[in-house]
Amino acid sequence: MKAEAERKEAERRKRQEEEELRRRIEQEQRELAETRRKLALEEEAAQAKARREELAFRQRQAHEARIHEANIAKENDRLKLKEAKDAHALRQAASMSKLRNDENEAEHRRRLKLIGERKSLAQSQEALHWAYNRGLEQGGAAPIGPGGRRALGMSAHKSNLDLGRRLQIEGARIEEIDE
Repeated sequence: MKAEAERKEAERRKRQEEEELRRRIEQEQRELAETRRKLALEEEAAQAKARREELAFRQRQAHEARIHEANIAKENDRLKLKEAKDAHALRQAASMSKLRNDENEAEHRRRLKLIGERKSLAQSQEALHWAYNRGLEQGGAAPIGPGGRRALGMSAHKSNLDLGRRLQIEGARIEEIDE
């Protein structure tokens, strides 16, 4: 009976030990399952965070690309505006240059005409002087003045106007016209 009691006591202790071992194993399994669950949640959270960061990174890249495109468009617009201003300034300068050239050309033509008129006037004066002196010679008076020239003006015989009516001046040629 004692042996039977010891055997029963040993079985009871063994069952208690097995029960304690089973409880520790179950506890460890629960802790392990809880740890796995926490790890899975942390991994899922880390993946979600990585996805959010990836999405934010892509959004920043897209935003920066749009800003870059807008800056390029703005710079292109600025360059086009500068180009248009430069083209306008060039056209204006060309127009002013043409205007100055036209003015210079008109001034040159005016001066050439004035030179021609002065030359014609000088020739006319020379012709009148010649005719006046010739008239004096024919009238018997000697020419007066430096170089044998007589000043134009009223003569004793005829006026310059009378001489002018009797002379036809064509370029360098002067002819007397009979009245």
